[in-house]
This record gives sequence, C-alpha cells and structure tokens, in this order.
Amino acid sequence: MKIKFKPIIAVLAFGLAINFSSRAQEEAATVEEAAASSGGGIGIELTYGVEAGTTWSSFSRGGSSFTDNMVGFAVGGFAKTQLMGPLGVSAELLYSQQGGANVAPEYYFTEEQIQFGEYILEDVDVRLHKLSMPILLNVTPDDMPGAGDVKPVAYAGVDLGYVIAANSQSYYRYSDFVIGNVPGSEVISSFYRFDYAAVLGTGVTFEGENRGYGIDVKYRFGLNNINYNVLNYISNFYNQNSLMVSLKVGL
Repeated sequence: MKIKFKPIIAVLAFGLAINFSSRAQEEAATVEEAAASSGGGIGIELTYGVEAGTTWSSFSRGGSSFTDNMVGFAVGGFAKTQLMGPLGVSAELLYSQQGGANVAPEYYFTEEQIQFGEYILEDVDVRLHKLSMPILLNVTPDDMPGAGDVKPVAYAGVDLGYVIAANSQSYYRYSDFVIGNVPGSEVISSFYRFDYAAVLGTGVTFEGENRGYGIDVKYRFGLNNINYNVLNYISNFYNQNSLMVSLKVGL
C-alpha cells in the first residue's frame, strides 16, 4: 500500500498553523495586560510636573569662586520614571538666571571704558539668561521604615546649558562717591554659548492626596570654560557654579 504524503503534510501544516495562531493570541493578550497594568507602557510609568526655585551662582576658577554670588531664579518642568527598584531617571528643562556679582571690569571692558574722565568703573554684576537640561539619576529608598509618604531622594548627573543673553550692571566711583547699579550693556560676546556641568543634589518628596510635591537642593559644578573674550582683556579661563533650591509640583 502506498502512503500519500501530500495529504498528511497538509494536515500537519494545518495543525501547526492553528497551534501557532493560538499561542500568538495568548502572547498578545499577555502584552496588553502588562501595558494596561503599567499605565499604557510596558513596565514604564512616566510622571511629570513643574518646578520653580531660587539660584545662587558665581564664576569660578580652579574650584574657587572669584566673584560674589548672583541671586536669580529658575522655572521650568520635569519628567521622571523609575528604572528598577529605588533607581530612576529624570530630565528637566529650565530657564534660569545665573552669573556673578562684583566682577572685575577688566573681563569685559577696555581701559578707556573703565576710566571715563573722573568716573572710574570699579566692578560689574553680570547676569546670564540660560536654558538648561539636567539629566539625572535618582535614588529613592522605597523600603525605609516609618517613611510613609515622605521619602528622601538623591541626584547625580549632567547639565547641558545654552546662554541666551548676558547683561551687566555697573558700579562707578566719582571722587569719594559710588554710583551703583548703573544700567550696563550686553556682554554676550564675552561668553561661549554652550556649557556643561556635573550635578549633585538631594531632596525630599511628599505624596499628596491628589499630586506629589518635592523640595530639591542641587549644586551645579561647571566643567568647561565659558570665558570667550574676543578682545582678550583677561585671558584666564573660568566656569559657572550654581546652587538651586526648588519646589516641584506633580501634574
């Protein structure tokens, strides 16, 4: 008796097709359930909100500030997600005011501009208007006994910045009198537009009834030279350091 292989092969192929189709449907259902349980993404839950705070900044060389602190503010938004366990990652987009106070005028002005008749330019305040994007790793212990809805958080990462504008306020001396806070001029030509920094910080988060809150303290260590003075009045390099205390509100 001859065995007809073609019908047998057809039956086996049909059975395998049914089996493969049923398994594919089961896997698709499993994926859909995982996505639904994670808020629409497979294992990724994204939270976001707004942030505002106060900044204290100065110009630094060799790790030491050579100016007084400039007080400004920062405002923007943030988004974050947990990677695994207590480890998460966040990104912020901020507008901030940074700079330095009581800076030697030789950094930005010629000798003719510094002494005008009996008026002598003694020092200037320089305010930078910046956009920055800190990208940070977050560590939030989730098993602290008695922590409840209040949890500490630690930050470490990098900050990528772009200088939009830079302006100065001048302080002149006339005889024994100091004429302060005289409107100065744009000094953006003295700065590179891009800078980057390392960021370290800490904070505390509160889980409210409808949204989360947080208070952060972050320190920004400038890593690159920002002094771009085309006239080379002073050729020393320096960078920008700043401290920011901010309030976060989840949306």
